[in-house]
Amino acid sequence: MDIDVSGGFVLVDENLAEANGALVFDTPKSHQKRLLQVGPALAKRLGRHLETLTGGDDALLFTTPGGKPLRYNQWRKAYFDPAVSAAGLTDVTPHDLRASHGTWVADHYGVMTAAHRLGHSNASVTTRHYARPVAGRDDQVAEAADSWLSGHESDPLAEFDGTTVAVTGGGGLIGSRIAVRLRAAGARVIAVGKLDAYPSEVYSDLFGIDTCHPDTVVGDVSDRAMMRHVIGQSDYVIHAAAMADVAACTREPHAALETNVHGTQVLLDEVARSGHIRRLCFTSSASVYGNGHSVELGEPVQFSEDDTASPLSVYGNTKLWGEHQVKITMEAAQVPYAVVRYFSVYGEPQTVKQGSHSWVVAWLAMRASLGLPLELNGGGYQVRDFVHVDDIAEGTIRALIAPGADGQVVNIGTGRPTTIRSIADRILMHYPDAALVERPLPPGDPMGGYADTRRMRRALGWKPQITMEDGVDRYVKWVNERPEATPEWMRQLAGASSLRVV
Repeated sequence: MDIDVSGGFVLVDENLAEANGALVFDTPKSHQKRLLQVGPALAKRLGRHLETLTGGDDALLFTTPGGKPLRYNQWRKAYFDPAVSAAGLTDVTPHDLRASHGTWVADHYGVMTAAHRLGHSNASVTTRHYARPVAGRDDQVAEAADSWLSGHESDPLAEFDGTTVAVTGGGGLIGSRIAVRLRAAGARVIAVGKLDAYPSEVYSDLFGIDTCHPDTVVGDVSDRAMMRHVIGQSDYVIHAAAMADVAACTREPHAALETNVHGTQVLLDEVARSGHIRRLCFTSSASVYGNGHSVELGEPVQFSEDDTASPLSVYGNTKLWGEHQVKITMEAAQVPYAVVRYFSVYGEPQTVKQGSHSWVVAWLAMRASLGLPLELNGGGYQVRDFVHVDDIAEGTIRALIAPGADGQVVNIGTGRPTTIRSIADRILMHYPDAALVERPLPPGDPMGGYADTRRMRRALGWKPQITMEDGVDRYVKWVNERPEATPEWMRQLAGASSLRVV
């Protein structure tokens, strides 16, 4: 096997076998020579390891302490079996790892791709021994077929045509995308927000907010008279206004309580008082679930709506309070409601805030575009469920009308666990020269988990459409096309001018 670190390729053209007690290099099993690509992060690690070896281009990558080829039994006893024990596993063989990889590749990228990577001359070997059934895929096939059939039926969002929807937080990233989608469905949107979290040009140039439009209401949801006027004109309400920066809520808990608790109660009071709102949708957060654990400690944690909530941060605590208060107030007033719990939101036109550690995709992509190192808090092993903001908007407005969402708490996630380090690896595909730097984990930042999406798929008849890979690639492309989206203070860190074009 030959490695081209700079090109990111592995040529599998030899196999080390043991014959009559002697080690010999021979052709690969089934004589299937193949060229395989490796990601930039792995290539960089292999390159660093190669630099420590003697022997030049002919050096073996993994050897005994004396520099000789490793026998299988030596490698397994010295390295593989201790790694299995350290992971808390038993009865795991190297072939199990190969089979797991083959199953994963076949499930995500097709049997033929798996056969190529595994070196099988015939894909039937792959399907017989490696591409094992994946739990839950049968349900997903049924849902996909059902969604195809339902695609020939009327659009459920047509119900919004001619209605008025109040969107608090309508000037922010999520609220502005919700407003765009609602307007496309024929609704009038009254967007309410303070518009003070970013410089004014972010709202106008990136989020598309027209502060002169009569349906853009600049103000605080704690303003009772203002909210009474807005709700009096509305058929539906989406409450997305919040102090949503975890770090800012930790630094300024009183400000977080004023907006996320007091402001929410004012809105709920006015919705209950109006007597005509068809449904309220409250936007909550996966931060209510609490910690989970990193991938270093075992399988990622899946969060279900019925799990006991245990928030770690001021922000998560205010969101959990909001959920409870929505239920209490709306049920007492007999107003239909739904609660959506967002997992990790990302996507264009997202930008970053100074002093925040939220919105990691934006942070990493913008730093990489400027040649700055990618900082991984806690090593980047935290688990997240990354959901593109376009899918967040779609899921939210579906929760506003779907019969199955009435009175329910619904996760909005992809159901796919992703580490922050893997996001960095994806961004490194676009910026292979960027460096990785590990930082301590900030207080209140959970190790995380991913969404149980069964209720979402049943209640909304829908699931997110944008994969993490496509979403990150889209975002990187947008950052490169819109260099002005990267804030001036971050450009200054790289010694760049405000006119820098990437």
